[in-house]
Amino acid sequence: MLFRNRNVFILDRIAFFLLIIGGLAWGIIGIFGVNFIAAIFGATSILTQIIYIFIGAAAVYRLVEYFVRKGNVS
Repeated sequence: MLFRNRNVFILDRIAFFLLIIGGLAWGIIGIFGVNFIAAIFGATSILTQIIYIFIGAAAVYRLVEYFVRKGNVS
């Protein structure tokens, strides 16, 4: 049980970090019109796509976690 809780804690921290990166990226795009992730890794780079996929997965993870904790999803 302790090992599982530690894994969940690590996954929560990774998801939080990815959501911060994603939120800052969208904020910079909105304010300055600059996509810094694409600027660093290349607009059509596979690495850029992987980063966006991980950010999206983190958002889905946190959304599901929210509803599970609220008791709205079995």
